[in-house]
Amino acid sequence: MKKWNEITAEEDIAEACEDAAALLEGHWGTGHWVSYWDEEWDEDGDEMIGEKWSYCIEGAMAAAVGLDANQMDTDTSDGRERRRLVQCPVYSAVLQTVNARAEREGWDTRYYDDDLPTWNDGEYGSEQRALDILHETAKRMRGVEA
Repeated sequence: MKKWNEITAEEDIAEACEDAAALLEGHWGTGHWVSYWDEEWDEDGDEMIGEKWSYCIEGAMAAAVGLDANQMDTDTSDGRERRRLVQCPVYSAVLQTVNARAEREGWDTRYYDDDLPTWNDGEYGSEQRALDILHETAKRMRGVEA
């Protein structure tokens, strides 16, 4: 895994997107870059089966490029990790994919600058859509039609 400041090539961006998707699958969430629960219960709620992490799309991307997803919130940190993520080419590639999808599907919203949390937590965000966006971005970076 390349770090946020080492990612320059399209293949690096594609790999980071696939890594973020792997973290996100089964662990997507809203409202926080990363959340941790000490316990996770089975479907019936009868038995504890382990720990549970959840990420928003930005949190998964941050972890995939070697940033601390726990330090993304500007209310509880200096915001340096989030600024680094937004400056990383992975971020702009994913944001471009979100906007291309918005145009194709006729969404009434476009996203700019550091606006992925708005998309993730809004009406168009879901785990499957986040995974689709990450995979589509990886394919686009590799020159494969999505």
